[in-house]
Amino acid sequence: MEKHSVALHYINMISNKKADLSIQLIVVVVIALVILVVVLAITTGKLKIFGTTAASCSARGGECISSSTPPSGKCREGSVEIPGTDCESPSKCCQEIFKSE
Repeated sequence: MEKHSVALHYINMISNKKADLSIQLIVVVVIALVILVVVLAITTGKLKIFGTTAASCSARGGECISSSTPPSGKCREGSVEIPGTDCESPSKCCQEIFKSE
């Protein structure tokens, strides 16, 4: 009988270890998912962790161009429009990428 009870005790220990392992796995997976969601939120711009200076036109090296500025509110030649900045509509943020002489 003692051999039988020792075998049952060993089986119960293995079952408990499996349960502990699955709980640890669940915790690790949940933490990994939380980290993944935070990284995705930061990279897609849904989480404004960098503050408002990142959206500032002047902080990005640009200037707000009014729609009444010739030529019809477009960026000058050698400049590109930077979307999503603090320029008030209908103005655009333009940054010079090539020096025009």
